[in-house]
Amino acid sequence: MTPLRDASTETIEHMRTVQGRLRGLIRANELIISGLDLVPVLQHIVEAAAGLVGAQYCALGVLDPAGGLAEFVHTGMDEATVDRIGHRPEGKGLVGALIDEPKTIRLRILGTDPRSVGVPEGHPIMDSFLGVPIRVRDQVLGNLYLANSTNGEFSIEDEELVTSLAATAGFAIENAQLYREAEHRQEWLRASAQIIQEILTDDGGDPLRHVAMRIRKLAGAELVSVVVRIPDSAHLTVAVAVGEGASRLTASSFPAAGSLAARAIADGHPLLVDDIDADPNYWVHLSKVMAVGPVMVLPLLAAGLFKGVLVVGRRQGRPVFTDVDLGLGMMFAGYAAIALEITAARADQQRLLLLEERDRIARDLHDHIVQRIFATGLTLQSIATAEGSGPVADRLYEQIEALDETIRQIRSVIYHLQQPTGGTPTNARARLLDVIEQASVGLPEPWVQFIGPIDIAATGEVVEDLLAVVREMLTNVAKHAHARNVEVTVTVTDDLHQISVTTTDDGCGVSKTGHRGGLKNLQERARRYGGELVVTPAPQGSLDMPTTRSGGTRCHWTANINH
Repeated sequence: MTPLRDASTETIEHMRTVQGRLRGLIRANELIISGLDLVPVLQHIVEAAAGLVGAQYCALGVLDPAGGLAEFVHTGMDEATVDRIGHRPEGKGLVGALIDEPKTIRLRILGTDPRSVGVPEGHPIMDSFLGVPIRVRDQVLGNLYLANSTNGEFSIEDEELVTSLAATAGFAIENAQLYREAEHRQEWLRASAQIIQEILTDDGGDPLRHVAMRIRKLAGAELVSVVVRIPDSAHLTVAVAVGEGASRLTASSFPAAGSLAARAIADGHPLLVDDIDADPNYWVHLSKVMAVGPVMVLPLLAAGLFKGVLVVGRRQGRPVFTDVDLGLGMMFAGYAAIALEITAARADQQRLLLLEERDRIARDLHDHIVQRIFATGLTLQSIATAEGSGPVADRLYEQIEALDETIRQIRSVIYHLQQPTGGTPTNARARLLDVIEQASVGLPEPWVQFIGPIDIAATGEVVEDLLAVVREMLTNVAKHAHARNVEVTVTVTDDLHQISVTTTDDGCGVSKTGHRGGLKNLQERARRYGGELVVTPAPQGSLDMPTTRSGGTRCHWTANINH
């Protein structure tokens, strides 16, 4: 009778054990499906699995779209051990084997399997092992990894329990991911309403920067830049950059050839790249300042034309961008395109206001200042005529000439004010002023005056030579004179026969031993028109500006227009 009682007792004990494990499975399932926040759900799963089969260690890896690990949680290791390991698994060894081929792996001794490689230094010793894929329908979401069974090895029953738990875990993970995605979408939508307000509000900020900052936060990116075309150039430029290394990228330019940005602009389609280093045919400018992994490139369509792209980058090792990220990102790319248009419109408005203000100043100068000076000159002339000849009359005539010169200079200023800002100048005066501004780098601002109908006389080849002469003369002054004051006078005779350029400076004078190549070029251009170049010391007191020093050079170039 004793053997029968022993067998009965064993059966009862086994049934109690099975019932206990089933109750444990039910409690574990209830715990797993009780939450929607992904990370706590994952933690519940690993703790429930470890307790269910008596495993010392348990971990769960959630796959990302590229096949790596998007999330990795574990239980059984203290913080000191985790710090000693230093990083989470990289998808190698048995971890990678389950990712590559999602089938259950059960080992009595882990080290005997040839796939058991890549264990990092400081990792606890593990013997028995059980790996189970987590599926929902035909999709593998991740894997459960258990090690060091308290019974010495994992049994068939352990495998069945964990497989059953993994099925529940799959639906729990899917629900948590859908909840996270819905929350993410809601966050993008809330940000959309805010960014529209920020773009339309003229608060002195850059609306394009507002968009870039928002998308960097929402996309979980380290670096975002807005890249636009440079007209008539094979280069692209970074209009705005926010994030790591942004200060080194902003306003920089790079060749368009072979870049992801140029490809997206040319195709007009968004791009998702899981790892930029894996594609040798293309490169991304973000790599200049950061080790880039996943990249999202979003074209900016404004007024029916592709104006540029929004480039969003994450560091190497970060999760890849998903199709959801791409769809939401395209919505914000539309806002960036609007911001580009608004920025351009505001710049045009500021330019218009500047032009109106300059016109007002020019009108005031002409209608009030010039007329008053002219009236004063007429008064002085009548007094000088009444005075007759003598020292007083001579001094009056000197002052009348000075007033005439002042009027000519003011009219030059008025003409300069009335030239449109931006764009390419077309008439001779505007082009000369542009050349003078460019050639005056390193010089004090030249005092410029035009005498006679410059725009009528200087046309065709004449104006091109005239521009070259002015550029060469100012370059010589900048290189050799060390001047504090410079005058430039361009004169056309009333009969339109002769044109001349005169530069006067208060520098160190003409060098007798220095390089004469520039002067030789000026002489050759003068001879071509039957003119000449005369270089002399500047007459004393010839400059109207204050703080005039002694010395200096006067360079006088003439050309016969009808030669």
